[in-house]
Amino acid sequence: MFSVLPPILGTIVAGYLSEGRWKHVAIIMLFGLLLWYSTDIGRIVYYYPFVSIFALILILYLREKICKLMFEKNVIKSIFGTAVLSFCSVMTDHLYGSFLGMWYLNLPAYMYAEVIPHFIKERLFMTLIGTVFTIMIIYLTKMIIKYSPKIYDKMLEEHINEYMQNKKDDHKVDPELLEKYNIKYPSQEEQKEILKKVFSQISKTPTDKTKDK
Repeated sequence: MFSVLPPILGTIVAGYLSEGRWKHVAIIMLFGLLLWYSTDIGRIVYYYPFVSIFALILILYLREKICKLMFEKNVIKSIFGTAVLSFCSVMTDHLYGSFLGMWYLNLPAYMYAEVIPHFIKERLFMTLIGTVFTIMIIYLTKMIIKYSPKIYDKMLEEHINEYMQNKKDDHKVDPELLEKYNIKYPSQEEQKEILKKVFSQISKTPTDKTKDK
């Protein structure tokens, strides 16, 4: 039951860091450290959360730069920022998970000391996996944002073409009368363009905003 809480906190930390809200993350990490050192085992194995402390130092040093680095065009900077976010998220999960394990399972202090080499390997692997998935999500989101206006325009064009094929043109207009009063009846292509402009204004697509600018 308690194992659900640490991953949730880790996810919240990742969300905050991706928005540049590093102060919230620092508070969560500090509170976790206070919980750890408030226990007898925490004071005996005082060095156990050193990786979580390192994550907190990274947060305090980089602050909102973590968010900015993640979305940099430079690939190396983006990977670094994403790796920091993943690392801090994983170490938050680890910190609170260790405290809940101590509180619920009543493990002796020596077990925490013995497991340090194992959790370092485990958490670094989790950081790597989190980094890969986060980079994939960022890349996918950028592609969706980039191609969404084109996808919208294509769908709109198909919809209008279908509408024009299905609609019945009941307007029987006398060409001579139109010419006499200098009135031009729009062709099918012109009607399509008019419909496209109307739909675009109603939906306020990113394409329209770009054109306005």
